Amino acid sequence: MMIHWFRAKAGGTAVAGVLIVAALPALAQNAPLPTQVQSIPALNADLSQVTVSGLSSGAFMAHQLHVAFSDRIIGAGIIAGGPYGCSGGSSCQAVRACMNNETTPALGLPMPSTDDLFGKAQGLADDGRIASLDNLKQSRVYIAHGINDTVVASAQAEGVAAFYAKAGLPADQINVACGPDKACHNSGHATVSPTGPRTCADNASPYLNHCETAGGQEQSEPDELLKFFYADKLGGWKPPSTTLTGDLIKFSQDKATTVSTATYLLAKSGYLYIPKICRTQKCPVHVAFHGCVQSEAVLQTNDAAANANLAPGQTPQDNSFVRDAGYNPSADANGIIVLYPQAEPSSYRIDPQPIPPVGMSMDTKNALTNLFKATWCATGAGSSFTDAVGFRNNPEGCWDWFGYTRQIGIGDDDVWLTRDAPQMKAVMQMVDKLGRTP
Repeated sequence: MMIHWFRAKAGGTAVAGVLIVAALPALAQNAPLPTQVQSIPALNADLSQVTVSGLSSGAFMAHQLHVAFSDRIIGAGIIAGGPYGCSGGSSCQAVRACMNNETTPALGLPMPSTDDLFGKAQGLADDGRIASLDNLKQSRVYIAHGINDTVVASAQAEGVAAFYAKAGLPADQINVACGPDKACHNSGHATVSPTGPRTCADNASPYLNHCETAGGQEQSEPDELLKFFYADKLGGWKPPSTTLTGDLIKFSQDKATTVSTATYLLAKSGYLYIPKICRTQKCPVHVAFHGCVQSEAVLQTNDAAANANLAPGQTPQDNSFVRDAGYNPSADANGIIVLYPQAEPSSYRIDPQPIPPVGMSMDTKNALTNLFKATWCATGAGSSFTDAVGFRNNPEGCWDWFGYTRQIGIGDDDVWLTRDAPQMKAVMQMVDKLGRTP
């Protein structure tokens, strides 16, 4: 989910989300997000127990962060993402080789081989630019990809699994989650959450889908991945809280990092969920990366545009990754701090129309999308055309898995993959601040 210019914003389906929330016990799920910005707090967090996860561009970023800082991160959840360095620092290759769906193979470029990607990582590790890849052998990795995903190809999930296998992770430390026995097997491009407003097979904003088994059991990918990472370390696992006890805060990303947020397309503010118990005891930290067009600022902008044009009888949209992705109830019950860093788009993408747009068939929408993919890289990866259109090109608020921070003025071609990558450095500085003594 990197650059998908012909995708439209969903509208008129928020009723399903309201019904799902109403069917749950009284949660803080539908509460307004905090608006007051404060400094990121010192929580004496357990920085030996840091994990990461994300959806789509957030999944690519979670994987990159894990590989670059494998000496500090013990687990990664990759939902609809792909392997380290897949894009080669090219927005063209990112669209064609790292997102292309098998249903339109003519639009694709060959996906880089596992040997090539692992070799790139090994070279960066040998140069001291990322942590030793030997650290990865001690990690746990959760990989999820739905069969109805039309945005990122399933080959990407296979590439992630192959990368970690080559790094030496034992098979029992890799959870390939969306087999035919799981509700998420039928998911579209989304994080699967009990409070997701979308139906399971949807490929549409806010990319939070509600999936159930044939027996009606709801699935939560955030609960599963957190359990996979932490149940053994915490001495068991409690079911998600039905009433949240902690605090959701909005903090200044500007003040939490030495990285220039404006220069490197980070939002001025991020979010943090702090379970009550984590105010008085050391807790692990999980970093949850949103996907493209999924940051809180973008969702709120799109919701406001959609709600200004509601048809009679339509329910107002109120979408939130931070609130509704499903991390907070599980973190609350088990004492895990959740950090929600926020990326910033180079320009807002406001798409309030239904999917497909009014008056446009799904076939036409798909044809336009395919035309975009076919023409985006018409001059080939690495050409002056690609470099020109890639400059500061992040219209959907994606995380930097295709090198746009390099393209706007720092370092060499590989810096976006390393510990010196501005966005990754900023996130790790935020994590460090959580580990300070109050």
